[in-house]
Amino acid sequence: MEAISFVIKTTLVTIAVILVMQIKWGDQTIERHTMRALTSASLVKPLNETARGAAHLLRNVWGNLWTSRSARRAREQ
Repeated sequence: MEAISFVIKTTLVTIAVILVMQIKWGDQTIERHTMRALTSASLVKPLNETARGAAHLLRNVWGNLWTSRSARRAREQ
């Protein structure tokens, strides 16, 4: 019963936040103002660069693991 209560409360809070974010403030919604503030923050650029580097690293490591595993299987057959 406690889990169902949590899910219901969380759903209601989520719906309330979504509705509030759709309110127009000036010529744009609060959601748009928030997104603009978040994307123009000074911390966003270093975080994006870090995430891009991590994605590149994972892609290279995964590719190397997959290539070496495929080569090993080919040798075994």
